[in-house]
Amino acid sequence: MSAMIPDASIDVLEVYKIYLVDLGNIGSRHTEANKFYVSLLSVILVVIGLTGGKDAPLSGFVELQQSVALLAISISALWFATIATYARLYRAKFMVLRRLEDELTLTVRPFQAEAQALGKFVHLSMIERLVAVLMTAPFFVVLQHLGANWLWALLAADCVFLVLIIATTIAGPLTTAATEAASTGRSNANTTK
Repeated sequence: MSAMIPDASIDVLEVYKIYLVDLGNIGSRHTEANKFYVSLLSVILVVIGLTGGKDAPLSGFVELQQSVALLAISISALWFATIATYARLYRAKFMVLRRLEDELTLTVRPFQAEAQALGKFVHLSMIERLVAVLMTAPFFVVLQHLGANWLWALLAADCVFLVLIIATTIAGPLTTAATEAASTGRSNANTTK
């Protein structure tokens, strides 16, 4: 295949291949991170179940339940931030791959074709972030049941997460498009010099 590609494009093709492998590795790490957070929050739910109610094996530990519920809410916030980081990383990787497709003299440009075919859509990372926020609900219920006076402050923090999800859904594609347009403009300017 390399005999059909000019010598200058062979380096670009190798970078393209490396980026594809790296994209797969990032996807694997992303999946493992999600599994970790879901497992951790599930264990915390079990701990709360063991300490709650009259018949629970470790009942009567209100402070422990409150602390564990706060820990779970903090972990959900960290999960939310992790998902947002992976989303930014994916956007950057795909933008670079589309630029590399422009530099290669290929008749098929799969990442550009996919972006055009999808158009505007809700990214999976938005749904994942929503799951991270919704995973805080059982822990808010526990805190309310325990009579936590500062519950409203935590509920407000959850609402802030929802606003962030909506804001990034609206602004994300526009920011990405503007970034791509600016970078394409720079790369075109560099090639004309």
